[in-house]
Parts: sequence; structure tokens; C-alpha cells
Amino acid sequence: MKWIAIAILLIGIVLCAGCVSTQQSTPGTSTPTATLATMKITPNLIGVWSGNAIGHSKAEGFSSYFPVLFNISDQKGPAFSGRKEYLRGDGKAYYENFSGIITQNGEIYESDEGAGFGIGKITGPDSIEINYLEEGPDTKAYLDYLTRQKTTSPVPVTTTIPDVIGIWTGMTYGHSQTEGFRQHDRSRYNISKQEGYAFSGSKEYIRGDGKTYYENFSGIISNSGEISMADNPRGYNFGKLTGNDTMELNYVEDGPEAKTYLSLFARQKS
Repeated sequence: MKWIAIAILLIGIVLCAGCVSTQQSTPGTSTPTATLATMKITPNLIGVWSGNAIGHSKAEGFSSYFPVLFNISDQKGPAFSGRKEYLRGDGKAYYENFSGIITQNGEIYESDEGAGFGIGKITGPDSIEINYLEEGPDTKAYLDYLTRQKTTSPVPVTTTIPDVIGIWTGMTYGHSQTEGFRQHDRSRYNISKQEGYAFSGSKEYIRGDGKTYYENFSGIISNSGEISMADNPRGYNFGKLTGNDTMELNYVEDGPEAKTYLSLFARQKS
């Protein structure tokens, strides 16, 4: 009986071990992991895009150019490249190569060979909108309406353009490499001139050293209230109108004194 009991006990142990055994991974194999998301179908931008450029530069003031040509000759997935041609106020034609990307949402980012860059979006199967900015002594801000069409007629420009003339003040929050985190209400933007989509003005602000600084800027605003600005000597603002008399600006500046600031402004009542 003793030997029978021992045999039954051993059989039970073996059966239980089989029930709780875990699956062992085969040597040389790995556990499956989640795969990376793949790009959706990327819009095809190949073609010659032509249209109007409306804006402001420090050297030429308010101006509009036609035609402006973007020849996007190569594209691989979301990345593309090409060459653009435009006439300036001196009547001469200028050429620049560019590289760009387009996101799954149709947002466009392009960087020029010389200086400056453009941020925009697809507005239709054969239409795009580009906001061009260039910082420095000759600040530039232009809004390009381009179509991929056989006709070279100017793109119609609507008249529902927001008015941003006035003095804008409010709170500013941000961080810089030299001054750390900051919060103050000592920034003042004076948009003194506007012609259509383009505007210009000056800003003043007090830094951590207690001194007041002044800079000029050129800017553009779209029909939907999106704002893009370039400063002299450096830096860019991107933002939008959040009401008839309120705006939000996001300031960025690269370099050793990298800065990022968020300003919530209201237009002062006269």
C-alpha cells in the first residue's frame, strides 16, 4: 500500500506541473511588439504652382508680386524639393532652391536655400497657402496664394481681412537660456500700418536687466486670423486672433540665447 500511495503522489505532481507550465520562447526569437504607424496616402505636390505674394518687407514696404512660381519637381513620400522664382521691386527675377515636407494633415513646411522659410497648408486639390518669413535687417513677411493650374490669372483675393491696427498689451510667459523662466506684463506691440494681409510696426519690452528694448517687425494675417511675424534683428512670432480685440502670439528665437514666449494680448481701447 505504501508503494501504491507513493506512485499516486508522483503521478499527481507530474500532472500539476503540466497544468502550470509556461510557454517558453524559442531561442533566437523575440516577443512581438507593436508596429509603428504608417503614413497615410501623401498628397502629390509635383507641378508648377503660381499665384500672388502679398506682404511687407523692411526694404520695400508693402508690396505684392505676381507671378510667384513654385516649381516642385521632386517628391518622395512626405519630402519634396524644387525651385521658386519671383520678381522683386527692382524688377529683377530671383531664384531660390527649397526643401520641404508635407504632413498627413496637409500642413506644409519649406526652407529656402538662401534665407527664410515658409509654413502653409493645402486649401484644395490644386491650391496651397504659404506664409513666408525672414528675420534680420530686411525683415520679410509674405502670404502666397498659389494654384496648380494652366492659367496664369492672379488668384482672387477676398476682402474679409481682419484689422489688427492698434496697440496690443498683456501677459507674457516663457523661458530663455539666459534669463530662465519669466512672467511679466511689460510687452507692448504697436501695429501702426496695415495694407490688406500685410502689416508692420514696432514692439517694446523690458528684459530681466530692467532695460527697455525696441524692435521692428513685419507681419501677415490670413482670412482665418492666423498671424505670422518676423522681427529685426531676430526671432519669429506665430499666433492667431482669439477675438475681435484679443490675440495669442508664440515667439521663438534660436541660437545661444534660445527663447520661447507665449503672449496673451488685448487691443487697447482708444
